[in-house]
Amino acid sequence: MYQLLNLKNKNMKKEFLLILFMGLLTIGVYAQDDIKTCDYNKWSIDIGAGLNKAYRSFDNGYMSATPGLWTGTVGVRYMANEYFGVRAGLGYSSFDEKDGESLPFDSHEYDFDIQGVSNMGRIMNFHNWTKTFNLLAHYGLGVGVGDFGAADKDWYLYPVAGLTGEVKLSKRIVFFADISTQANLYQEHGFDGGEGNDSNVGGVYKGTVGLSFSLGKQNKRADFSYSEKKDAQLARLNDQIRALSSKVNDNSNKIKDNTNTTDELQADVDELTKKVNSFGNMPASDYVDMTAELINNGFLNIYFDFNSTSVESSSTKNVAFLKSYMEKNPDSKVMLTGYADERGTNEYNQKLSKKRSDVVAKLLQNSGIDASKINVEGRGELSIDPNSSYARKMARKVTFTISK
Repeated sequence: MYQLLNLKNKNMKKEFLLILFMGLLTIGVYAQDDIKTCDYNKWSIDIGAGLNKAYRSFDNGYMSATPGLWTGTVGVRYMANEYFGVRAGLGYSSFDEKDGESLPFDSHEYDFDIQGVSNMGRIMNFHNWTKTFNLLAHYGLGVGVGDFGAADKDWYLYPVAGLTGEVKLSKRIVFFADISTQANLYQEHGFDGGEGNDSNVGGVYKGTVGLSFSLGKQNKRADFSYSEKKDAQLARLNDQIRALSSKVNDNSNKIKDNTNTTDELQADVDELTKKVNSFGNMPASDYVDMTAELINNGFLNIYFDFNSTSVESSSTKNVAFLKSYMEKNPDSKVMLTGYADERGTNEYNQKLSKKRSDVVAKLLQNSGIDASKINVEGRGELSIDPNSSYARKMARKVTFTISK
């Protein structure tokens, strides 16, 4: 029997080393992504202490204190993005008898686990009502060793899961309160050092409180990173809706003779509105692609007066939007395509449309965009309704096409 126990302990130690290796490898792989530019800190460490309750695997006459003192934990967490991450942690717990209702005992548990972390506050859009509170869920697998007063130490695997409430104290420091439960599989002895139960399974509840500190150069942590980036992009898209709607309203009296043009512009407004409404549930990795799609579909244009290469003042914010996009996406390039209305000769309109593209290119260069990332072309006159002054106004423009 002793040889069997000894063999089991050796196998458990091998499993422990394997899990430890896999955990370090996982963190190492995530760390490779951390070299990318990010506006929040992905790494954090946490330290906590609290209470416990061992709730199964006792011999007759024994039970643990309710609650028991004490449990301690220290962990390192890496958030791959605002939603999901991984945590590696070490823990210690001590168990003793319930006063007046149990025979005396004194036992200890040491554990190591690797857990996935879901930022439930981000998933459930806590930022719509609070910037201070957050909720995490965690779940994973660990290896523990129990010093339960028996001749041999117990080595066992355990699945673990729990919830962590967070209160932001500062940009880098969070107070947390966690409750977790674990099931110790292959636990040979009871917590009191006796034979334990027939299923060789022990169970423990743990409650801890502590502080979490973010690591990195940024003054914001992944748990609370939703307050600026996504909202700012939503605000820019809403600006585009307001701009398009304003053009419809301001020119409604001028385009009664051109119902088709009005319908097309309103369709653009409706399509952009649908995209903005779906933007709140979109994964962070799709933001850039969606913004490029909006640009390429013609929601951002630069307009000009008749026979002019001066940009209308209402269009300058669209140049600023394009400049901001290209700065945040340094691999992007843009094609500027100029147009003119049908008044004038084909030769003249071709030159005018090219000059308009050159003017917008100069504005981008003056704002800091490298000239090598800007291409220009003029396509001359745009086929329109020659009897509509509004249609002619919409034809005098420069459009953007984003590529990489």
